[in-house]
Amino acid sequence: MATYTPGPLGPLKGKMGNLVACNWRDIYYLRVKAKRSKKKPTKTQVSNRRGFGFVSTLLAPLRQFLLIQFKGYERGSDGMLSAQSYNYTNALIKTADGFDIDYRAARFCYGDLPGAQKASVVLKDENTLLITWSTEIKDLADHSDLLIWILACPAWNHLIAHEIQGSRKDGQLEVTIPPAMNLGVLHVQIAFKSLVNEKTSKSQYAGCIDFGRPAEAATTCAEDRTTAFCQASGISGALIKRVNLR
Repeated sequence: MATYTPGPLGPLKGKMGNLVACNWRDIYYLRVKAKRSKKKPTKTQVSNRRGFGFVSTLLAPLRQFLLIQFKGYERGSDGMLSAQSYNYTNALIKTADGFDIDYRAARFCYGDLPGAQKASVVLKDENTLLITWSTEIKDLADHSDLLIWILACPAWNHLIAHEIQGSRKDGQLEVTIPPAMNLGVLHVQIAFKSLVNEKTSKSQYAGCIDFGRPAEAATTCAEDRTTAFCQASGISGALIKRVNLR
């Protein structure tokens, strides 16, 4: 592969013999035309491809969000690919009938703004979550940092919602549970966005609510644990809100 600088007539396009002109993030290069392999993929290769496909499908509704949130994770790679790679490596679980995600290990933001030392979630009433976090600040953190919350409901086709709301100094936030997300287990993560430099913290697991347990009310299924100060990436602009159903 060789890079080049486009001339006054613009960049090269298409095929030239066994070479192909390509462009990735304004980097222009030539590569050898790929040859289709005639070898049958191994079981491991098939499993890896399916696993990566599972993660890609899960994260697809958050593409624009992740392009910004994960852009600082791996130099030279865009945020979406970085998020796919990170969660494939760290959060994918192989099950008897396919794949699942470990939401304690999954991440939806990545960068260098500190997160919270502690975070938790409880069910305030049947329609409301109460998310709490420690308000200590460290290094680049500031009391004015905005909160990003992320909800994941595996039972509902991995529906995920996220929004920028509240601030670090508040220490808590009430979130209305979106329709159809009070089914099975609802996982909650949080991150922070700086108003000063637009960086965000690495998302951290706050806990989960199990609506499927036979009790008078749904119960909190997460342990109360201390989470290390987190790191994260930049996020642009104002409110980013997207609720998607695959």
